[in-house]
Amino acid sequence: MMVMFSRDYSYYFFGKGNLRMEMFVTSPGGKHHQVLEYLNESIILDQPGYTYGRWNSTGKSYSFYTTKDLKHTKLVFDSPGIRGTYKLSATTPPVHADGSAPDPKGGNSAEAAQLSPDLYYSVPVAGGLVEMDAVMRSGAKLSF
Repeated sequence: MMVMFSRDYSYYFFGKGNLRMEMFVTSPGGKHHQVLEYLNESIILDQPGYTYGRWNSTGKSYSFYTTKDLKHTKLVFDSPGIRGTYKLSATTPPVHADGSAPDPKGGNSAEAAQLSPDLYYSVPVAGGLVEMDAVMRSGAKLSF
């Protein structure tokens, strides 16, 4: 499973740019599921112990909550394409492209995550325990 919350600033001349949530899932039977949504609003709350974000439009919203140490993450999906939750508890530490660990206080320089010029890469959770409980638009249940 891969989930991305993004804001494509290349469309800044239209206002805030594209607010996008993408999800790719391969179910245990080998079937591929994809959800791609363009949303109207995003909210980010950066608190001392966690970060919360919500991308939403009328009739659909996607949110995330993650602790600053990247050990616990929860995603909530509420849309016609998918409804449910995903929880991740890390069993390995996060790592940047240069092998260093991210600073929970945000003190790392951009160079730590730089893989090549203008390409940045980090692995926030390389391994962990996952709980997924969701239903796709097709009625397929994703539960593991």
